Amino acid sequence: MELGRYLRVDRYGDDRLQALAIDKTRIWVHWAEGGAVEQIASRYFLQEWERSTRMLRISGAAEQTQFVECQARWGVRYVDGLSPGALYRVEYGWERSDGFLSLYETSVRLPGAERFDLLPRKRTDRISTYTLYAES
Repeated sequence: MELGRYLRVDRYGDDRLQALAIDKTRIWVHWAEGGAVEQIASRYFLQEWERSTRMLRISGAAEQTQFVECQARWGVRYVDGLSPGALYRVEYGWERSDGFLSLYETSVRLPGAERFDLLPRKRTDRISTYTLYAES
């Protein structure tokens, strides 16, 4: 049986964190905790690792940090109420007594507040044949 081009069973169980801007004030976050992190963390944290609560930490330059609880070792979450045009750091990890331990991190920039940010940009790779003949 041939697997589809986009069906990658060999990638299930990989460690990952992805964040995408949905609109000017909202992001979509997907996390998946795979075997590599579990194996490393269970060596160093033993029993504490299994019963710990995983969290998303979303922090921007001028704003306070938000913590969002993750109910499972993988999932999807929408985060609202962010500032347009801001760059956010998204981290997946867990809160310990001595601070937050980040397991994965990524960043995402939201579209700006101005309307012209959403307009398509002009292609710079187009060359007019008229320009080529006129210059020669």
